[in-house]
Amino acid sequence: MGQEPLDRVDRVLDVRGMSCPLSTIVIANTLKGMHAGSVLDVITNNTGTRDAIPMLCSKAGCSLIRIGEEDGLFRFRIKKQEAARWQRR
Repeated sequence: MGQEPLDRVDRVLDVRGMSCPLSTIVIANTLKGMHAGSVLDVITNNTGTRDAIPMLCSKAGCSLIRIGEEDGLFRFRIKKQEAARWQRR
């Protein structure tokens, strides 16, 4: 009770074909524009982006709630927390 479903997604961001660090900048900017509690689903095929997303979430104070890989695509589900670190000033 009181838990939201793991399949809830507010926005999907497809960064296939983008290399890191551009893809992580796009992901960070997208998260900045979302409301606290929103869930972002990210799709990438770049291994650098795959490796950078957990660190981005950690630094931003976001929760990485799902990680998956299928057919060469990496999918991440990220939940923006109430006060993401880049908004605290």
